[in-house]
Amino acid sequence: MYERFYRRFRIITHRKFWPNYLIECYKDGIDSLVSAGFDTGLEKHDFTAVLCGTSGEITSAVFTEFMLSGNSKAHIIILDIGPTQVRQSQALLTQKFPNAKISYVLADARNLPFRADAIDYYETDTLLNFFCPRDVKRVLKGWKYSLKNQGFITTRVLASDHPFRRAWEEFLFLLGKIVIGAPYRTHSLNFVIQTATSLKFNVIHSGASSFGQQRKLAMYKSLQ
Repeated sequence: MYERFYRRFRIITHRKFWPNYLIECYKDGIDSLVSAGFDTGLEKHDFTAVLCGTSGEITSAVFTEFMLSGNSKAHIIILDIGPTQVRQSQALLTQKFPNAKISYVLADARNLPFRADAIDYYETDTLLNFFCPRDVKRVLKGWKYSLKNQGFITTRVLASDHPFRRAWEEFLFLLGKIVIGAPYRTHSLNFVIQTATSLKFNVIHSGASSFGQQRKLAMYKSLQ
């Protein structure tokens, strides 16, 4: 299922606008945290960042370059459920960033292989739309478990509480399944925020992404 989606989604990720869109998203997520008075600690010598789900090697490369531009010593982890995505990402990143500390992990986001308090930062794009409500909570629990105190997440979610907007999203998802095989599920924005809040995340909703439909969310784990 995912391999078919990845192959077809390349029509988007290999367009010139894609890297610029991603960088905008990464910056917006970090800026929303900083504006809220949160210290991201991006320059720490032992900073560990996970790209949790990658749409392909282009996305992996953009994220890696973004991270290394702010911290050349950062440990970057490329994680995906698709072996092709992991393999292609490793081939490109090994060539492009030969001296960087990069790990490649084949795993399901619902069953992350990381120990407690191991990760500083998770970045992911519309990943939660791949899961049913029960699994959304499971993914968020895994993120919380593996994040360090004051660890954080930036993401975009296709979610709304307005009935007309939800209906439009349902149409887009149906179209996406037909055109690129996207196995997306719709969620209420309120559900996503309340689920994260119930797990003791502080959630920042900073509006719509440049794609319009996606809602930009940043979450951070409070000191315990």
